[in-house]
Amino acid sequence: VLGGKGRGPKELMQVLTYNFDEHGNLVVYDSRLLRLKVYSPEGKVLKNVRLEEERKGHYIGSHQLYAQDDKIYVGILEAEFVNMSEETAWWNSQLLAVYNYDGELLSRMGKYDPSHAERKYYRYTPVFYVDSQAGRFFSTHSYNFRIQKWDIASGKRMAYFGHKPQAFKAYDQSNIDGPLPKKERLELFAKQSIISDLYADQDYIYLLYQNIPESFFDTKNNMLKE
Repeated sequence: VLGGKGRGPKELMQVLTYNFDEHGNLVVYDSRLLRLKVYSPEGKVLKNVRLEEERKGHYIGSHQLYAQDDKIYVGILEAEFVNMSEETAWWNSQLLAVYNYDGELLSRMGKYDPSHAERKYYRYTPVFYVDSQAGRFFSTHSYNFRIQKWDIASGKRMAYFGHKPQAFKAYDQSNIDGPLPKKERLELFAKQSIISDLYADQDYIYLLYQNIPESFFDTKNNMLKE
């Protein structure tokens, strides 16, 4: 068991994302401390470093992290696009930042889905899967069934495709202008499917999504209730 809430070497304030590397080490990104922490299987602190360019060149916003071959992959939005206006064309932002275990930025790669130029989405969070052994990664976004395939070495897009499942709910958010109040933001959940995860093996690509039923809004767990 790791330490509790705090700023000590073993402590954490706000975990945004975590994963395990191939050695069994736990890799954690704390978005409050802006630090990457790596713990051995025995709980020893191996790394406790600040990530270069975080909150300067880009913002880490994805709840996914991959740690493979001594590299760490996190989803980002470049700082110049953070206000997400049409004037900045934020859909041109790069998608992933690649770090080493010392917190040094090695590269940025990938691009946001080009369909964002035609339709506004309230949620743009990258959802991705990294397969460093095959030299590729796949990406999509929170409310988008389209998938991009990328070559890790060159950073070039290898493919762009997508099939909309019959049960997938795609809500037209073109009339959304700026951040929404919490109540309106959560109401959108019932109008569109949410991408939960993305995975690929040698033969198939798996896109996991979920639909929140309208009955959810009548339960005591409904976040919309006052």
